[in-house]
Amino acid sequence: MGIFNKSDKKSKQNNGTTIIGIGTTIKGGIDTEGSVFIDGRFEGIIVAAKSVNIGKTGEVLGEIKTNDLIVNGLVDGMFDIKNITILETGKVIGRMHYEE
Repeated sequence: MGIFNKSDKKSKQNNGTTIIGIGTTIKGGIDTEGSVFIDGRFEGIIVAAKSVNIGKTGEVLGEIKTNDLIVNGLVDGMFDIKNITILETGKVIGRMHYEE
């Protein structure tokens, strides 16, 4: 077997967590089958299959589409989510569509 395996089958991988740490600013888009954790600043669109977690120092300006949104920091924008949890220090500004 060589280094490169030619296969038409997609391997099922355990999708990890994308982390934006304190002191980091990102502008653009994230599209993942995993989760996203933000303690820095993000401006743009996030599409995450599992969850988006905004830490105490995290700020998101833009659009979020995910199953679960946990807010401990600041989010400002438009949100299309199934479940939302706003913690004690969490702040949400904008328009939200949610199920629970």
